[in-house]
Amino acid sequence: MKRKISRSTIADRPSAAVLAGRRDGRVALQNNAGTRLEFVSSCRRPLLATVSVAALGLALAATSSPAQAQTSWTGSTSSDWFDATNWNPGAVPTASSEVVLDTVTPNPTVVNAPGAVADILRVGPNNTGTLIIQNGGMVTNRLSVVHD
Repeated sequence: MKRKISRSTIADRPSAAVLAGRRDGRVALQNNAGTRLEFVSSCRRPLLATVSVAALGLALAATSSPAQAQTSWTGSTSSDWFDATNWNPGAVPTASSEVVLDTVTPNPTVVNAPGAVADILRVGPNNTGTLIIQNGGMVTNRLSVVHD
């Protein structure tokens, strides 16, 4: 099951993490002192939500859209979102990129400054992705999909 957040700007004061692998659409915020706040979005009518998501999928499949460049996090050099060597194919995502965060090894994804962008942001398609936003960081994107 996927959780979608449309047209989002994700920012922090001082850190935030999107938790993959959760069935309740949970987003956690944690400050440097360890204080943690969790926001939960759960559907009271799962059958209606399933039908709505299926209908949306069919509607989107019927429309044509240009192929989108996929940029995947490798974390091979550091945790820095803005370091091109942490990404496959070797470039920091742009506002037209489909971004996939599906590994925390060797380094998790960290945004610690404003300016991170994506068109579609997918966190944890295989339940292993993490996004940490801290120290005034911000990610602006059109659609977020948190897999669980």
